[in-house]
Amino acid sequence: MTLDAKFDRIARSTLLLSLMLLYATLAVTSFVHLDLARDMRTAADIVDGIRFPLLGPILAGHVHLGSGWYYLLALLQTLGQGWVGTVLLLALLSSLQFPLAYLAGKAWLNRSAGVYWALLMMIPSWSMFEQIYPGHPQLLGVCVAAMLLCALRYYRNGRHRYFLGTALAFSLALHAHPSALVMLTVVAAVLVLAWRRHHLTHVRLIQFVSVACIPFAPLIVDQLLNGFSLLQGIGGYVNSDNFSRTSYSNYLPLLWQLSGGGLRYWLAGIIGIPETLSWVVAIGVAALMALGIAGVLTLAATNDRIARFAMFMLPMGVLILIYMRGGFPYYMITALRIALLGCVAVGLANLAAAMRWRDGLSWLLGVSCIAGYLYVASAIFRIEREGAWPLAFQPIFNTTADWHEHHPRAIMPAGAMKKSGQWLCSAGAIAVHGAYAIHLIHGYSRMCVPSAARAIWCWAAPTRYASIG
Repeated sequence: MTLDAKFDRIARSTLLLSLMLLYATLAVTSFVHLDLARDMRTAADIVDGIRFPLLGPILAGHVHLGSGWYYLLALLQTLGQGWVGTVLLLALLSSLQFPLAYLAGKAWLNRSAGVYWALLMMIPSWSMFEQIYPGHPQLLGVCVAAMLLCALRYYRNGRHRYFLGTALAFSLALHAHPSALVMLTVVAAVLVLAWRRHHLTHVRLIQFVSVACIPFAPLIVDQLLNGFSLLQGIGGYVNSDNFSRTSYSNYLPLLWQLSGGGLRYWLAGIIGIPETLSWVVAIGVAALMALGIAGVLTLAATNDRIARFAMFMLPMGVLILIYMRGGFPYYMITALRIALLGCVAVGLANLAAAMRWRDGLSWLLGVSCIAGYLYVASAIFRIEREGAWPLAFQPIFNTTADWHEHHPRAIMPAGAMKKSGQWLCSAGAIAVHGAYAIHLIHGYSRMCVPSAARAIWCWAAPTRYASIG
């Protein structure tokens, strides 16, 4: 390895590590919300040996995920020794999506494509809310990036471990959130590739299915014991108001939210910069993505089969998303956006190589993407210090909907949970009011309020329960 090559390798490693740390640091500003408080309580019961659930969190009031999330959270609690440590470890685990995206871009085209992919993922968008509202959807990005990496490497070298890795990563992605179903075409492509090029046998197909089922083993056991209630839940979801009525009018709005819409909401809706400026920046990012897609189309014209498949997979993914739900919360866009950014990165790398502007584009993307992320992150720290988040239900929980009026909300930050828990578990008769009372109601900490429940909750393990709030 030449000196220049060693320097490039050190520079890339330093960049990826920096992106991971920048991403994880924002976890200290994260909110304590109802779903995470419920999951932390369940994980605490696992740590204490009180109960070992076979079912995971329930979605849309009908369908349970696998319970793997609870056991992972229990492990993170044990290692993190408190609320802040747990959410920081979760963020670090999620930040692995950056090196995985780099490796995926390298497997598709070259190192530049990998660097561009990792940098583009730093652009503030809807997925940034996963850092503010930590929970199982925060792992969707890393699982999808791992799945795409395995699929691309399997296409390149046909090694069986990447065939099985695709199955496992897809299964874990479904644990993070069912919106990973937008990647169904990738799974189908890997199976077809195995059949046509790598002599897929019955044994290997059984291995593929078995590996995919491993994370769902507790859920499968529960269904065998309780009469396949999951099927009833799916039926209830399909007949509920949450299920999509297949409005194709959502197609173009979804494309906008996948490109510039999330950035515009952060700038105008949360930070409050002038409306015109937010539109200019968001349209500029969308134009950059369109340029990248043009680069992928150029690759497809040169018989690049991955590029041709990508131009089929992305529109199909949008259609699958439209069929899944009538509204599209921020976490339902993550999987498809990571795939889109990969295509954009490869297209930009292809165009930059043709114009011999690879280094210039690397610097431009690096400075602009990181600077944009730091600008939004610094605003998040500032807003948290002020103690009043300008939040609204829409469009955070339906990104294609009209914006609701924003109202300042005082929300418990992760760093305050330990002090809150210590006070609740040490105080005698307590009375709470205002924003703190609302937090306790919506954070399940009301379990501590009645004297009997508080005695059971705090007596079992007062130090650790206090540390998780």
